[in-house]
Amino acid sequence: MIEPVSAPRWVIDPEREGDGTLRGALSVFLIGARCPFSCVHCDLGESMLDGSTPAGAIPRQIELALAAVSEPVSTIKLYNAANFFDRRAVPEADLPAIAALLDDFDRVVVECHPRLLDARIERFASRLRGSLEVAMGLETVNPQALPRLRKAMTLADYERAAQSLRASDCSHRAFVLIGTPFALPEQAVQWAIESTRYAAQRGARLISLIPLRTRGIASVRAPTLAEVEQAMAGALRVADSAVVQIDPWDLDALADCERCFAARRERLIETNLSGVLPPPIQCDCGQPA
Repeated sequence: MIEPVSAPRWVIDPEREGDGTLRGALSVFLIGARCPFSCVHCDLGESMLDGSTPAGAIPRQIELALAAVSEPVSTIKLYNAANFFDRRAVPEADLPAIAALLDDFDRVVVECHPRLLDARIERFASRLRGSLEVAMGLETVNPQALPRLRKAMTLADYERAAQSLRASDCSHRAFVLIGTPFALPEQAVQWAIESTRYAAQRGARLISLIPLRTRGIASVRAPTLAEVEQAMAGALRVADSAVVQIDPWDLDALADCERCFAARRERLIETNLSGVLPPPIQCDCGQPA
């Protein structure tokens, strides 16, 4: 049984700024109401609540996470596998208490569907000592794939949300897929690069490339590790001033050579930290890198 007032999972990772400096970023994985959008590529809602998040549960989870963290960090990411500005997921009455808990952070990142952003953004941002950043799933600009992902979102929705955040003095980060359902697998790199370009042109401060996880998606091929490497290289070229990073969470599922995988994974993580792709790993497996 899922307990909404238990201590959530958390992790601290370094995150690169636009000027190349590294910040410690605390990610807190909150437990709350399931996302109302059933995107075909998303498997993050499996451990969420079927009903609304109880009042007070989110502030309590944040309290418990912060009490367990002893390392000083300047960024906190409140990820709830749903939408921070969905009243079912985060009760509006809890927003002042949440903001009060975040006074030690220079940047607060929350995730939300572009169509659910409203006047609460400015009200919540005004309560924070630090700046507010909203993470939005762009996924892809492929005109055939995006309408079929069940995101209930258009590129116009994303652009309006990005403009609204800029007008509220908030930044945004974008999630972009490497490999997309309903798109040709051989075009995975191309569409990841084009989607990165689109997000950067709309002011994304940071763009996170996420290799498609294919669990539960029939007849869809996950990208190869070589395609992930190529997408990262191309994204870095077109991202302008945006920070580009690879989400390394499930890279192990893409291991195709036991001799070179660990080094290739480390190369991508090093790129996250430096913004510069090191020379390719040489291996007799013949995989392009």
